[in-house]
Amino acid sequence: MSAQRRTPGTTRIEDRWYNQHKQPTTRHGQGSRWLLRWVDNNGKEKTKSYARKTDAKRHQEAISAQFHKGTYINPESARIRLHALYSDWENTLATLSPSSITTRKNTYKNHVKPHWGNHEIGSITKADITNWVAELKRNGIGTPTIKNAVVVLRQILGYAVDHNYLHANPAQQIKTPKNTTSRHIYLTVAQVEQLANNITYLPDAIRVLAYTGLRWGELAALQVMDVDTITRTLYISKSTSETAGKAYSGSTKTGHTRIVHYPHVLHNALLEAVKDKAQQDLVFTSIYGSTLRGGNYRKRIFVPAVEACQQQASDNNAPEFPTLTPHDLRHTAASLAISSGANVKAVQRMLGHASAAMTLDTYADLFPNDLEAVAVSMDAKIRAEMNSSEPIAD
Repeated sequence: MSAQRRTPGTTRIEDRWYNQHKQPTTRHGQGSRWLLRWVDNNGKEKTKSYARKTDAKRHQEAISAQFHKGTYINPESARIRLHALYSDWENTLATLSPSSITTRKNTYKNHVKPHWGNHEIGSITKADITNWVAELKRNGIGTPTIKNAVVVLRQILGYAVDHNYLHANPAQQIKTPKNTTSRHIYLTVAQVEQLANNITYLPDAIRVLAYTGLRWGELAALQVMDVDTITRTLYISKSTSETAGKAYSGSTKTGHTRIVHYPHVLHNALLEAVKDKAQQDLVFTSIYGSTLRGGNYRKRIFVPAVEACQQQASDNNAPEFPTLTPHDLRHTAASLAISSGANVKAVQRMLGHASAAMTLDTYADLFPNDLEAVAVSMDAKIRAEMNSSEPIAD
């Protein structure tokens, strides 16, 4: 194919047994007769041989249609191995939080690369991925980890599609195991106070978690400027995350700012927490004045306090004190709010859920009594109207 004709999408079929004058060539009778030539996206000529001209013509038409639609993929692209795309895809993670970046990298290293790293991307099928998910499940890998692994594989193959290495992403719409929901732990007010009384450092931080529903990262990111002690309001616009032993500040989980009104019982505690501090200072810090790190606090302060509560319950023949994490205090806040009469929308806004449906799904176990009350009220109304209605004439 001449230089002036090396335009991407240019095609032609060549007869290798006969020349243009219908005379036999030196290749007559040897190999496949028909040769399809085309120019790829990079201006390089590609060829493929066919025994029948109709087959060559069919491929020629398919290639021309792909170029016309802008969907042509160079054959070599599909032979790229997954690990060769990883570094390029990794650069797309720059907009994520440090903790999310670390999770993606670790998931690739531990679960995606060992299975798919040496696979040519064009050889990966939806059936293969489905079998891989089942294998992870059989090997005891947790559902959240499996979901993360599928997301990482989907994103890498999505990168391949976006950059014309593949026509379609085989990792789309892959079914993963369903999350198993564990029963939430709800403390009573007495248990919250017992726990706080056993906390050796920042007991009021425990009370704030249990009575406002803040996430740990939101508590750790709370600045003096975010606390209005006149209206008893917290402005939640930031959150901290931990990666490789370091704390990073970023947006909240939903990316939105929300307002949380705290109960009066926290008033004196928060007044003391912001006392003599600048507006940019953190409300709660580590003993060294740095950002509170959840892992350290849980191991060194929270767990010993829970164990102390459990020992006290045992010594006094009291009901068993539950084993819980700081995040369970968020569930306690939801329980206290709902039992005090807060409606679903109010609880949603307090917790920063994306929707009221999410709040209902998360805390469905807190509503059975309410639903029963609704049924009783409806029954009374129906019976009253039935008794007062006139009989229907014949």
